[in-house]
Parts: sequence; C-alpha cells; structure tokens
Amino acid sequence: MAGFFNFEKPGPGVRKDEPKPKGLKKFFGPYFTYFWRISLCGIWYWLISIPVLTAGLASAGMTNVTRNISVGGYSFFSSDFFETIKKNWKQSLLVGIINTIITALLIFDIGYFYVLSKASNSMLFCLVGIAVLFAVFSMVKFYVWNIVITFKLKTKDIYFNAFRF
Repeated sequence: MAGFFNFEKPGPGVRKDEPKPKGLKKFFGPYFTYFWRISLCGIWYWLISIPVLTAGLASAGMTNVTRNISVGGYSFFSSDFFETIKKNWKQSLLVGIINTIITALLIFDIGYFYVLSKASNSMLFCLVGIAVLFAVFSMVKFYVWNIVITFKLKTKDIYFNAFRF
C-alpha cells in the first residue's frame, strides 16, 4: 500500500516531442474538455441578453471566454466573463445597441423590398443590395466583439477595422 501512495517515485511525465493534435481532434478536444463550463457561460449569456439592449455586454463576455479557449489558454469562466463585462461595459453596450438597431433595420428593409419587388422588377435590385449589406454586416459583427475586448478604439474605428477584416 505504501508503494501506491509514494509520490516521490518519478512517473513517465509528458514527452517533450509529443505531437500536438490536428484537425477535428484539435477542435473537439477543448470542446469536450470545457463543455459544461461553456454551457454555463451560455446560460449566463442568455440571462444577461434577456433585455435585448444588454446583449452587447453578454457578447463581449462570451467572446473573451471562447477566444481564450480557442487559443489554448486557460480561462476562469465566471470571473473572466464578468470581468470582461465590467471592463468594457460602456463600449459593449453601445456596440450592442448599434448592432441591434442596424440588424433590425436591415431585416425590415429586406421584408419591405421583398414586397415591393413583387410589383416592380426594379425593386429586386434594391432587395439584392440590402441582402448583400445584411450578409456583410453579419460577417462584420463576428470581428467587432474581438476588437472590442482586445483593443481600446473609438466605435467608428472598431467598425472600420472589422469591415476591413
């Protein structure tokens, strides 16, 4: 029994030349390792986002946690989530409100021009243009949150850099 609890005996350890996982194993490894913690952050995300205007705060916190996981670093989920919200609350709130308003306007415009395009073929070009703007803005929103939590920039510079990405 003494040999079982002997912590002085060196074990095999971790090899220095051990290959790093690639492909799907690299993606699903952290996913399954941190599944319950990510799920808890998702619950916090939805609870904070219940009032639609605070969705920006939750997005900033969730972006920080998921970014830390994806780069292979460790994340203290609850403290990192709420610390990011506390540190970036003004800009996150503003960006969240801007995203909500622009998304709502573009969705309304798509519906409006869809109805008009049935009566006139020239409105079909407007519908396609608005749909392209909606697609581009949807892609821009993915980069906005990483820029908000990483850099201290003005809001117009955040959107400009996110569009350039």
